[in-house]
Amino acid sequence: MSEKHPGSGPSKHFGGSKSSISYAKDIEKTEGRPAYAHEVFYKLHRKPDGSFSDPHSSQIDALYQSRLNEVTASNTPPEDIDRDAIYYDVAKTKKGRVFGTGLLGTALASKCSSSTDGPSSSQNARWREELLVEMNTQMAEKVEEAVRSIQQRVEAEMRERMEADIRARMEAEMSAKMEAEMRTRMDAEMEKMRELVRQLAHHPPPP
Repeated sequence: MSEKHPGSGPSKHFGGSKSSISYAKDIEKTEGRPAYAHEVFYKLHRKPDGSFSDPHSSQIDALYQSRLNEVTASNTPPEDIDRDAIYYDVAKTKKGRVFGTGLLGTALASKCSSSTDGPSSSQNARWREELLVEMNTQMAEKVEEAVRSIQQRVEAEMRERMEADIRARMEAEMSAKMEAEMRTRMDAEMEKMRELVRQLAHHPPPP
């Protein structure tokens, strides 16, 4: 489940375990440019069959496409169309968040909320750079946490194995020691019996 939007109920993600940041990086690598918020929204809220995960997601997409068509029809040069500003305008919530784009939407909201016209190209570049720094920091923290967790698990397993080996050796040593002691006692008792037999053979009891 993702964030709730007024009147829409909960929104479902169908992007698997990948985050909005991961999808943004994939798109940037494929397209050779920063990912648009709407492209990430597509990745997160469409089912494998191409339909949207919930009615509100479908409504957001329809509003975005309508606004984009209006701007395109006004003969605005494609390079001057701010797709992220359009998406922010149709997907922002009453709480100041941006529906359907996770951390990417958080960064978009923080930039767009300071301007009614949305961010400029330089602002877009700046907040994407800040987002990348934040993403790298989070990734480094997750890697460090994963390494620490693995190290602790390995150390715990090594301790358990060492303790088990020590117990096994001690049990084996105790068993060997007890067996040796029992054998020594049995040998001593047998020797006593043999000595008694010899004595009786040389000195039989009187009739």
